[in-house]
Amino acid sequence: MDERIKELIDYIKMLQVALECSTDPEDIEADNLMDAIWDSKMELKELGYDGWEDL
Repeated sequence: MDERIKELIDYIKMLQVALECSTDPEDIEADNLMDAIWDSKMELKELGYDGWEDL
């Protein structure tokens, strides 16, 4: 597996934990986390990682 794909998967998991710990889901920080997760998933898709939807 490509090193960049591994980095992105780890990054997405970290962002998901931060999102789960967010106290207010309507918060701008939560929106930013969700945007970062989506952007990272799109990069995984572009890199050809088949499991990007399951993250």
